[in-house]
Amino acid sequence: MFGNLFKPFKYKQISALLIGQLTSKFGDAIMKLMLPLIVYSITGSLLSMGFIMSV
Repeated sequence: MFGNLFKPFKYKQISALLIGQLTSKFGDAIMKLMLPLIVYSITGSLLSMGFIMSV
């Protein structure tokens, strides 16, 4: 029943694409957390940190 669902994972291109997408999303999530903290530690301004978080 679910045999056809997992069939695309046998191809290396599809697996590489999915791994790349997951890595990209994980990196984006980390940067959304770290970038405001880095800006705050460099500038010391909550206003700058808030601006970076809103963009």
